[in-house]
Amino acid sequence: MLDTVHAIKLVYTPEPRTQTLKESITFLAAEYLAGMGIYTVQTSASVLMFESDRDRTLALIALSGSSSYRLVCVDDPWCEIK
Repeated sequence: MLDTVHAIKLVYTPEPRTQTLKESITFLAAEYLAGMGIYTVQTSASVLMFESDRDRTLALIALSGSSSYRLVCVDDPWCEIK
């Protein structure tokens, strides 16, 4: 069990047309990170959870170049950010 949650929410702008598309983009972000040795779990259509703050920080840097979404650090991966 994790004592501390290290998660990132991808806040899409504009919102993808379908939930499946949002889930797919988030999944591809996770696969991209895995290719760099940063492993994550996708807990929802737009949230990635990490084992450590170090991994989350590296993921923030790696994913920061997209204009499709902004990245928000969250303590609770089930929270909803509007």
